[in-house]
Amino acid sequence: MTKAEVMQFIESRPELKRAMATLHLNEKSLYFLPLFPVLYVAWSDGKLEEGEIKKILEIAKERGWDQEIGAGVLNLWLNPAQLPPKKFFRAGLLLTTFVLHQASIKAKGDILELCEDVARAADIGGW
Repeated sequence: MTKAEVMQFIESRPELKRAMATLHLNEKSLYFLPLFPVLYVAWSDGKLEEGEIKKILEIAKERGWDQEIGAGVLNLWLNPAQLPPKKFFRAGLLLTTFVLHQASIKAKGDILELCEDVARAADIGGW
C-alpha cells in the first residue's frame, strides 16, 4: 500500500483520523508511526529514561527521518516529564495495528527489532 493509499484510507475512517490527531501526526509526519511501538515499549514502565530517548532519536536519525518535520512530534512523544494519557496509547495502537496489517513481514520484524533495542537501552525485562 502506498503512502497516498494509506492516507486515503485513514481519511475515510473517522477513528483513524482521530488517532492521527491524537498522535499529532499528519501526512508529512506519518512516517514516524513505526516509532510508536518503540515508544510504547519505552513508556511500558511508566517512565521514559535518558537511554531510551537517546536510542529512539538514534533510530530516527539512522532511518533518515526528517528531524525538521518530526521534531514537534518527537518532542511531544519523548517528554519524560509527562506520561502520555491512555487515549494517546490507544490511538497509537489503533493506527499502528492498521498500518502493520498492511505491512510486509520484514517491516514487522524490523519494528520488533527496534522495540528490543529500546528495551535493551533501558534494561527492560532483563535484556
